[in-house]
Amino acid sequence: KYQYMDDELIKFGMPRYSHINKAAKPKNRILFAPSWRSYFAANETANTYNINLETFKNSDYYIGFKKFLNDKNLWKVLKKSGVVIDVKMHPIIRDHVSDLFDFGCENINIVKGDVNLEDYKAFVTDFSSFVFDFAYLCRPIMYYVPDYAQFKSGMNLYRELDLPFEKAFGPFVTDASSAAKELSKLIENGFKCEEIYKDRMENFYLPLENCEENIYNYVFNNMAKPE
Repeated sequence: KYQYMDDELIKFGMPRYSHINKAAKPKNRILFAPSWRSYFAANETANTYNINLETFKNSDYYIGFKKFLNDKNLWKVLKKSGVVIDVKMHPIIRDHVSDLFDFGCENINIVKGDVNLEDYKAFVTDFSSFVFDFAYLCRPIMYYVPDYAQFKSGMNLYRELDLPFEKAFGPFVTDASSAAKELSKLIENGFKCEEIYKDRMENFYLPLENCEENIYNYVFNNMAKPE
């Protein structure tokens, strides 16, 4: 799809997968990690962004995610099951907006540091690249995009994904109520992944064994030797 020639690729997979243990037993937790949006986070320098908080607070992104995480019926399911949702905001906006998400449920909390993906039974996102790690782990994924109209209009950096939602690894919803119901159903079903999504996950990757070591050995053995 990206027009690479076969001799331009090293087909050993990403090194990060050498560090993900598929056999690890997850905790009773869900990771919610949405991406950011360029229409409320303007680039100031190469490494810093200026967040327009008024634009953010009035956005469907913020309103939709906050409504989803404050759904009272979802809270009941979380408390009954003992499941905890860890909310991990994208680093570009995290320090600016995390305080705007206040929850009245002790089973939902903001995390500001790194997380161990293996600790989570399921993953909720809009289009964070973490989704590929959870597909590798073959754990349930749900896509929730509260600002889908803005996304499709091109207000963000792009208006479509290389892996379309309808061909991806989990159910796709665009409103808070449906997101809360879908996640509640997943919890009550014991985090069982639907067969259609399980099949997509299991058949998505080439065999990924010793990715890091294979790449290292390939580069070491094929790099130009000094004369």
